[in-house]
Formats: sequence, C-alpha cells, structure tokens
Amino acid sequence: MNEKYYINYKLADGQFRIYNNETGELTTEKEVPKKFRYYLPAGCEVSDKGLIAHAKEFNKCAKEMYNDKDFQVHYTSYHNDHTAVELVYKKLCYKKYKDFSNISNEESGWYEKCYNAGLFYCDPRECNTYSYDFSANYPRIMSSKDFVIPTSDGKEYTLKKLPKDIKTGIYRVAITCDHKDIKKVFSFSKNNTYVDITLKFALKYQKKFNIKIELVQDDKPNAYIYDSVTTGSTLFSYWFFKLLKLKTKYPGNFLVKRLMSSLWGHICQFKTINKSWSEIEAEGLKIGMTDKCDYIIKDFYLYDKQEYYELQDINQPYKYNIRLKPFLAAYARIKTAEIALLHLSKVVRIHTDCISFRKQYEFKNEYYLSMEAKTTGLINWRHVNSYDKLCKCGKMINNRDRNSHKLICKL
Repeated sequence: MNEKYYINYKLADGQFRIYNNETGELTTEKEVPKKFRYYLPAGCEVSDKGLIAHAKEFNKCAKEMYNDKDFQVHYTSYHNDHTAVELVYKKLCYKKYKDFSNISNEESGWYEKCYNAGLFYCDPRECNTYSYDFSANYPRIMSSKDFVIPTSDGKEYTLKKLPKDIKTGIYRVAITCDHKDIKKVFSFSKNNTYVDITLKFALKYQKKFNIKIELVQDDKPNAYIYDSVTTGSTLFSYWFFKLLKLKTKYPGNFLVKRLMSSLWGHICQFKTINKSWSEIEAEGLKIGMTDKCDYIIKDFYLYDKQEYYELQDINQPYKYNIRLKPFLAAYARIKTAEIALLHLSKVVRIHTDCISFRKQYEFKNEYYLSMEAKTTGLINWRHVNSYDKLCKCGKMINNRDRNSHKLICKL
C-alpha cells in the first residue's frame, strides 16, 4: 500500500492547505501535487487538526480495503478520489459498456432539457418530525433489474399523438397541475421535456391529481426514442454487490461509501478540457457558445493572471457513454414519490432521498428506509435546506451541545 499521499482543502484565498502523510508536514501551496491527492470531505473540521485526524481515518480505511482477501482495493494507488471511483468500476465492469456508441450532441441536448435534479418539497412549520432515508439509494437503483438504460443512440420523431405504449425515450409534453399536493410527488420541467418513466408516472396519477398532459406540437421533433436498452443490473450489479459486501464488513469505512455513492455523478459528468487562451490560439481550436464550434465554452476563470476556459467537446459531450442521465434522476424521484404517496397528508419535507413525516411509520424492509437522526425530532422548518432542530423546551440546539443541553433540561 502506498504511504505517500496528500490530504487537502482549499483556503479562502484560493491556495491549498496540504497534509503530507509520508512526512507528517503541513504546508500551504498554490497547487496540490498531481498524484496521490485526496480531498477533505464535508463534515470534517476544516483545520490542521481536522486534516491530521482525517488522514489517520483515511489511512485506516484504505488499509482495510487493501488487506481484504475477497476484494482488494488499492485506494492509494489511484491519483485522486475521482480516479479511484471511476477505475474501481471500470476494473469490474468495463466489458459491459465498452462497445456503447457515443452520446451525440443531439442526444445530449435532449438530456439537458429534462429536469435532472431530485424531488424537493417543504411545508414551513414547527412540528415533531420523523425522517426516513433510503440506504445507498442511487447505487441500489443503478443495480436494479427494473431500471432501464438505453445502450445506443436513439432517433428523433415528430408524433401526432402520445402512443399507448410509451417506449424508452424522452418526450416533449406539457404537463400542468394545480393540485395542492402535486409538488410532493412531481417535479416539472421548464422545457416541457420528460423521460418515459416520468410521463408514465403522470399518466398513472392523472385522475388522482387532475393532471393535464398535452403532447407539444410545434412542427419540431417531440420525441427521442430508443430501440436498444438494457437493465441497470447488467451494468452495475457486480460492482454494487462487491462494494456492498465490503460495506457490510467495514460499516464505518467512508472510502467504501465514497466508491459507491459517487459513481453516478462521475458517469454523468461532461467531458471537458481546460485550456489557456494562448493554448487555444496555438492549437487552432474553434470555441464558442453554439453547435457550430468544435468546443463549447462551459466556464471561464482567471488563474495566476492567465485566462483559462473549460471546454466541452461537441462530438463527445460526456466522459462516459453510459446513458444514465437523465433516467437515474427520474427513477429516483419516482421512487421517493411512491413512498410519499403512502402517507401524503403527513409529508412535511422531501429532500432527494430523505422524506420527513409528521408521524412515525414502519416501512417494509424492501424499501431500504432507515430513520435519519439529523432531521428527526422537533424541527422548525423554514425551507427545504433551512431548518432548526429544537429541544422540547423550545431552544435551538446543534449536534455539539445536544447532550449537555439535555442534561440541563433534566436538571
């Protein structure tokens, strides 16, 4: 196992605070070494003390995986956290997707017009709250035999009406609804563009919520339909159950969790390159904001007095040709919505894969739901991302002083 690596976090001035595991030194640098660099995750104390403490835990977790006899993962052999996540999956499943055709710019355009985030809802109030979180939600969906993924590019169609048999694809459909509870179970696309499973969900609950559904007719293609599909279990089950076995062995190993929970974001990321303006001119790259260019400008920034551009390749917009986006996000929203529908009147807040009710419930084991401590208790909900956890006496408490405050209340 490689003992030479760097744990880092970014300072307010743009520099990095770095802990060298090999020497034990702490330094502040403009750049982190390119090899064997790993980030300080959210939730850790952002300080020298936090860096050292995290490095100790990192080393423990890396050794657990390295010494495992059933599935050895040499985490510190990877240049960073991103390559570790991607290459562990590639090591297990590359042959499953290596022949997939490129996701074209046309296809990418359909993806990006869909709503690709989670389900969010909040009813601002102060109440006793019981929150439930899906365990390994995205990895579990990805490895499911019920999750359908296209394997090659589709074809644009201009439909005259919605077919009875909604095939795997993306549809331009105007969906509207005024029901008071619709936002607890449905997220609208500002572009009126939905994947097939979202459209099927709207049709399923059309009468219950009085949903209006109209196929967009503007003489432009209103559907992008696939003929070739596979299931998530084909692409991800071997990877998932290998890591799930590790997670069961080492439940406190945050690196195993990182390998599982981060993969979907890596697969869905754009394929981009970073170039200075002088490099762009020297290489004769045609850049801009339209499809007529070779590279689309995604971002611009200044570093060390030089202009840099983040560019997306027009011929291969995504880093991987696994058609996960936007199908995964849609499947996850529907999964969450179906749980909310079990006790819809008691829903107080939904945040992606966490659902909060005003009453405690028992759920079947097949849902893989567990109580989420952070948002269970007396909560003053202000917004989906803004709330205070309160003691029964009405005082706001946080994780740090909760135990001492409870002691004061008892006295």
